[in-house]
Amino acid sequence: MVLEKCLFSRRPKTRFRPDFLAWALLWLCPTQAIAEVSALVEFLSTLNTFEARFSQQVFDDDGELTDSSAGRCAIKKPRRFFWRYETPYAQLIVSNSEVLWIFDEDLEQATLGELDDGANGSPAYLLGSDINVEALYDITSVETSGAVEWFELAHKQASEDFQNVRLAFDGERVVGLALTDRLGQRTVVEFDEMRINQGLPDALFEFEPPPGVDVVRAMRPEP
Repeated sequence: MVLEKCLFSRRPKTRFRPDFLAWALLWLCPTQAIAEVSALVEFLSTLNTFEARFSQQVFDDDGELTDSSAGRCAIKKPRRFFWRYETPYAQLIVSNSEVLWIFDEDLEQATLGELDDGANGSPAYLLGSDINVEALYDITSVETSGAVEWFELAHKQASEDFQNVRLAFDGERVVGLALTDRLGQRTVVEFDEMRINQGLPDALFEFEPPPGVDVVRAMRPEP
């Protein structure tokens, strides 16, 4: 079970929704595009911590809006993630780089799983891992909207989960994410109130189920 791809995602009330993130129409000249790609790579390479408010929308393969949510997120390298949905209902997705917890407060249920090394095409992996971005991804400038440039990042080893991943970059920081999964579902996330490399405590990425919460274990069996 690939739980890491649930980061930056929201599930329907039936529980376990696949989602993810998305984003109008001027090509940059090649020289400027190369400069912007270099700035994006520099940002990703020097990113150590990231904290922001977020808003998220999910669209089906016909372009119809199916879900809207908002909350707070934080990332700390290597592979520590905190993604708290506050509306329309509370859900927490958190990892300490070893295990992943998904806590549904209204259901009083927490799911414990492992981070999946195979989920290396996900935005969570891209933003939260110490990687050589240019060695692993083909990066292409695809469109601009005002001061924001959109880049498509194609993993050089094809991902089974995503058709494409895009980052919105304003020249200094990533301000949004967009992802289309293999079923054509598109998820768009926009960030606000960002704090970059300001330091985050490791305790933020730890989770202890509250008393009385039902814990479901989704760990891989021992070989």
